[in-house]
Amino acid sequence: SPERRVGIYVVAMEDMAVVKRLELIPGSRPTRIRISSDNPLHQAYEAHLADVQVVGWVSAVVSRM
Repeated sequence: SPERRVGIYVVAMEDMAVVKRLELIPGSRPTRIRISSDNPLHQAYEAHLADVQVVGWVSAVVSRM
């Protein structure tokens, strides 16, 4: 499970790895997370934490200028 409450993580979904912003929903039982994208074309949604496979967290962003 994510060690931080909010962050950008690599998540395994439907046989592929995607980078998503995850946020634990306080007080949810069982624990739920909000999954969102920085891309405005993708809507945010919620899922049970147990149903999401977190591969790792994103520690840096590398891009060309």
